[in-house]
Amino acid sequence: MVKLMCEGHNHEMTKSLVGHPYVDRLAKDEKIIIADMTKSMLKLRNILLTMKEYNANSCITIKQIYNVRSAYRSFIRGSNTKMQHLMKLLERDQYIHWHRLKDENVVHDIFLCHLDAVKLWNAFNLIFFYR
Repeated sequence: MVKLMCEGHNHEMTKSLVGHPYVDRLAKDEKIIIADMTKSMLKLRNILLTMKEYNANSCITIKQIYNVRSAYRSFIRGSNTKMQHLMKLLERDQYIHWHRLKDENVVHDIFLCHLDAVKLWNAFNLIFFYR
């Protein structure tokens, strides 16, 4: 049950709707654009500037972009943990990798190296030791 105590507002109307829950909702196409820019490894501030150019009347904030990026990355990762996802990506991209476990579920050490880096090391190993 709601009881009306006073019919007037006790504050001034806001000039901007930034931070208002209704405005915080992003359209599906905006979320897709943010996901595409996340794939391209753009920085948060660059994504924000692009979204402001895309829609000049938008009240989008960095926090909203961060939340969309986080949701997208979680969707891509699926039910895997971050470490399981890393291991899957290392296998997919054919990295040389090795890890040692401390306990059954805790990684103690990890080594990874790209195949091109190994080829460079074999071709120019004296350069790395030059003082």
